[in-house]
Amino acid sequence: MKTFHEVNLLLNVYPSTMVHPEFLPTMRQIEEIVQIKPENVVLEINESEKKEQFYMLQTVVKQLRQMGYLIALDDIGKGDATLQSIIEFEPDVVKLDRYFMRDLAVSHKKRRYLKKNY
Repeated sequence: MKTFHEVNLLLNVYPSTMVHPEFLPTMRQIEEIVQIKPENVVLEINESEKKEQFYMLQTVVKQLRQMGYLIALDDIGKGDATLQSIIEFEPDVVKLDRYFMRDLAVSHKKRRYLKKNY
């Protein structure tokens, strides 16, 4: 994976936006207009929105990866099916919900859970 020094854009995107038919063509247009390489872009899938079209989203994520984009999951621990998302999307980056950070230094349960799972 690239280091964050090589990433030029982090874009937070809702699943409903990603499954829209114009999303992939729009991403290709952005590449051309901004002159940015997909491998320098991290698309953060916002986990706070329900993913009603989960399997369609899987297809889009697979296409984006083939195009070279990096995938991040945002707000893990806040939305629905986050463990399923981690398994199915195999993100390059996992951003945890603020719940996990609150009192992390004193919570043995949180540290043990995060160490075991991430």
